Order: sequence, then structure tokens, then C-alpha cells
Amino acid sequence: PTMRVALGLEAPLGKGLAIFASGGFGVFALQEGALGQCILGAGSTQMFAGRIGFSYAFEVGGGGG
Repeated sequence: PTMRVALGLEAPLGKGLAIFASGGFGVFALQEGALGQCILGAGSTQMFAGRIGFSYAFEVGGGGG
């Protein structure tokens, strides 16, 4: 079983330019025992991730009508 929660936002800075940020937390409950006749499982773990960045939107198209 896995549970993940995330939140993000985006804010415009100008014509076609925006800044965005997101963050999240996850809990992974994995098997600890042997997987068949192979290696041991990873067990349970927690994860936090964050991102921040910029985006720019532009139009692509022909202007020849």
C-alpha cells in the first residue's frame, strides 16, 4: 500500500512567463521478506519531494492565411 499527498501552485509573472512550485510527502509500505528465491524486499520508507521552476508559453503556428 502507498499513500501520497502533494500540493502545488503556479503564478503568472508576465506575458507567457510563470513560476511554479510543488511539494509532496509519500509513505510506501513494501515487502521486507525475500521476493521468491531472489533478493530481500526494500521494506517501508517515507519520501519528501519538492520542485520549483519557471515556464514560458509561446505560440507555434503559421501566420500565412
